[in-house]
Amino acid sequence: MSEDFEALGHYIAAKEQAERIARERDMTLSTLNRLISNAVGSRSSSTIATDLDIAKARELLEKAAELNQNLHTIVQEANNYADACKRQKLEIWQIPTHY
Repeated sequence: MSEDFEALGHYIAAKEQAERIARERDMTLSTLNRLISNAVGSRSSSTIATDLDIAKARELLEKAAELNQNLHTIVQEANNYADACKRQKLEIWQIPTHY
């Protein structure tokens, strides 16, 4: 049985796109993390708190959410071709959320 090169091309393109989206999402979340971290715990005798740019935080969170949804979509697309081209299916690790 020969390799399905059309499926392989789709798989590779989707995997590369997923990797780009994941990097962009991670950079967006890192920026959001810095924004929030800078607002936490910065006090002195005359400073009660550091202001948090809520609009910017919301913008970054919404961008991260959109990228996350796009990531799930493109990973599913890659996985639709994985079996046909005999490649490993991609996974998005689910972190337990029990805070």
